[in-house]
Amino acid sequence: MLRFSMDDGPFAITPILVCRNILMELAEEGTLTEEDRAWTVSLVVALEECLATGNDADLTALLEGAAGNPAHTQILDRKYYMSKSTRQDMLRSMQLALEMIGYSDEEYRADTRFSDFSRPLFSIRPDGTAALLYYPRGDSEYTVPAEYEGHPVKAVGIGAFSECAGLKSVVIPESVTAIGHSAFSKCADLESIVIPSGVTKIAPFTFSGCVRLKNVEIPASVTEISDYAFSGLYSYDSDESRIRVYAGSYAEQFCTENGIPYELTE
Repeated sequence: MLRFSMDDGPFAITPILVCRNILMELAEEGTLTEEDRAWTVSLVVALEECLATGNDADLTALLEGAAGNPAHTQILDRKYYMSKSTRQDMLRSMQLALEMIGYSDEEYRADTRFSDFSRPLFSIRPDGTAALLYYPRGDSEYTVPAEYEGHPVKAVGIGAFSECAGLKSVVIPESVTAIGHSAFSKCADLESIVIPSGVTKIAPFTFSGCVRLKNVEIPASVTEISDYAFSGLYSYDSDESRIRVYAGSYAEQFCTENGIPYELTE
């Protein structure tokens, strides 16, 4: 079984380093048991779930087991912004890990989606739903599909649209119920977006740095808005109402308490 050498006690490790360690150890050993193969696939599956939804429980457990000690693993720090290059590195390493252990596209539905950054990349989750993991730069408008290969799209992953220069408008279908942190961070040209009515939380840095965002509607279903979710949104023209909320909603309370201009929607 593959093992990682880590110091006892708390440590911070990123998924990209985990994947690199896997590749290095595979190259050094030259042979791979079925247990190694299964564990590596489990790691990629857990990382994919973490990127899609922010749920890192399975990934943390796998890393702690590999380290051989109970560690406080920091998978994706919610306080920090995830850059587009970091996300690409993670996805590329996942693809390399699968290739190194000889997994075919048919076995994992890889379809090169972890390394082809010229198109949107989706994840098929264990529960049969899909998540948008990555969106490339280039288009001014994009509509997230309600389905991907017959699977309902339920999530927009962590940092999925981050740093998409030129992107002005995004339409998210009502099927989506979760939007990951940093999902639209540093989309400096983004002007309009409507959050689906099934979303209950706006995560940290979701719209951080979206300085031109003029029209964002927050549904009454949202019951939590995290720190820095809209940081930088009011850098310019702070007297202009950019957020539309429902009367009596948590979003209205949040805007009032934080001095953020808003307008009520029907």
